[in-house]
Amino acid sequence: MGTISPVFERPARTAALIATEDEAIAVARTVAGLFATPETATAAPENEATLLELFSRCGLLGVSVPTEHGGIDVSNTVLADVCSILAQQSSKLGAIVAAHLVGIEQVRSHGTESQRETLFSAALAGARLARAHPPGETDGEQDSLSIATDGLGWHLDGECYCTPAASEADWLLVPAHNDANKAITLLLPSRLKGLRYPANVYQAASARMPQMERVVFTDLPAIVDVLLPRAVNPAKPDVPDALELLLEAANLLGAGRRRFQRALHAAGDDGASVAGSEAHAPEIGALSVRLAAAEATIENAGRALDAAQIGSAERHRVTAYLAATAACVTAAEAASDARRLLDHLDSGKPASHDRVDCPTHIAALVQDAGLRHLASLRDTPPDGS
Repeated sequence: MGTISPVFERPARTAALIATEDEAIAVARTVAGLFATPETATAAPENEATLLELFSRCGLLGVSVPTEHGGIDVSNTVLADVCSILAQQSSKLGAIVAAHLVGIEQVRSHGTESQRETLFSAALAGARLARAHPPGETDGEQDSLSIATDGLGWHLDGECYCTPAASEADWLLVPAHNDANKAITLLLPSRLKGLRYPANVYQAASARMPQMERVVFTDLPAIVDVLLPRAVNPAKPDVPDALELLLEAANLLGAGRRRFQRALHAAGDDGASVAGSEAHAPEIGALSVRLAAAEATIENAGRALDAAQIGSAERHRVTAYLAATAACVTAAEAASDARRLLDHLDSGKPASHDRVDCPTHIAALVQDAGLRHLASLRDTPPDGS
């Protein structure tokens, strides 16, 4: 199993052990406060790496590890709460944690027992996963990289976008397909020879894929035990996909709450101006309701996802997938409304109606869920029986 182990260029970590769901929420609030300072927002790369190293010791990276592997396996509603709390103060941190949690779920759902033992014990010690998204996901032309066979083994060449701070992570999950066009995932140490991060900057890959870095693969060997099988039937809803939608919704909710607080301040509804508060009360009140609705749909989706992880029936996975999609759509609309209101209050100009809060790969999942839901409606008799 040595090839799956991360390249230990840093001392072994000792992470805190979080024992309860309430403790996980409390730690998330504490960490969010640290990342909310003005100094953190403009931190140099080396200082940011130090902050991420400190974050890895707080224990949050291990809260979703199953109990049989030494974790506490918190509910998905709590995972969503953790992400929204972090994203309310730092969108980047919310994205980092969401990528890690979805990666853990991929290993839980599809990894071998040996892969689970290695990854879960490392996550409890503070190791982190990042995720890659092929450039084709920005234009719909490609959904994974191709692994080439040279007779002796498999090799990976190409370029991806990856979630924030991937170069500081321990592993990178890369979607790919083999010569038979079978979908697989590569579980790679983040510092392998042949894997290069051109610039440790967080630039948009497109208007709809924010906070991505580039990663380049050059003749990277793909050893058998770094291959993580994908879902048996990729055409059917998968638990990791549902969790990705749920945590994207949570991060959007966090962004919406952050904008809501800024809108309150801009409108004077934080006590600075009674006149400003009265003038914008209808818009601010409506936004508060939209955010509350997003929170409720996220809680419902979290419970549905809990059931999907326990139950083996396909209907549980379909229900969780559709519930997470609804949560993502609702949260995206609330976050967009908050952005438009804030822009209006800051500029005094009429609010735009542009809605571009979801990255493209998330939008693709939402579109897929919509098609599934439409198909189910067509298959249902008019009387609902």
